[in-house]
Amino acid sequence: MARKAYEPGQVITWSPSRVNTFKKCSRMFHEEANLRTVPFVQSEPQLYGDRVHKMLDKRIKGEAELPIEEKHLEPLVLSLLNAPGRTMAEQKMTINAKFEPTGWFSDDAWCRIIVDVMKINGPHGFMGDWKTGKPNFDQYQLKLNAAIGFIFYPSLEQITTAYIWLKTKTLDPEVYHRSNYNRMWQELLQEPARMQECSNRNHWPERPGKHCGWCGVNKQQRCTSASEKYKGA
Repeated sequence: MARKAYEPGQVITWSPSRVNTFKKCSRMFHEEANLRTVPFVQSEPQLYGDRVHKMLDKRIKGEAELPIEEKHLEPLVLSLLNAPGRTMAEQKMTINAKFEPTGWFSDDAWCRIIVDVMKINGPHGFMGDWKTGKPNFDQYQLKLNAAIGFIFYPSLEQITTAYIWLKTKTLDPEVYHRSNYNRMWQELLQEPARMQECSNRNHWPERPGKHCGWCGVNKQQRCTSASEKYKGA
């Protein structure tokens, strides 16, 4: 089915990566996510990250062993598998604007997340996200994962979320409680609200920065505000 063309004022669907792009530059987000004028080309680090994600997904599911070059991750995998509770890999979760679970491709899909590895042990949950790059902590994705986890799993009262840094084999855990659910969403919705306001006004301001060096709009020489250092890069 063909994707509908963007119309000003339409409801903006979002995810952690889309919010991250929007925070860097709303014009870059608009061109990439809404207009699709900029082709998505994965860098070598991104391609490597995808390969490792798939390897770990199959290992967690018991479908395949880790290849020799990634065997160093086996103790980390075993520590997750052997921890108390049910283990799940690559959980796709989608909610609609009423904060209800819905399908990934449903017409009312509003916010989507993918949880790389998850554990459920009674009222306690764990949601982990594999990271192959250098440690760079951003709480937004962790908080969003927990907030949506509380929607999909009503029995959970506490969710620990973490970036799992594969280079250093370290975790950045954050603990969230259902009692803070409403406050979590108040904080999480601030950026999506700005995204929707841009759509309502059909105004997507350019925001120059180091991201201009890889921005497709700038590479196509269609950006008037790119940092001089990266202009037309």
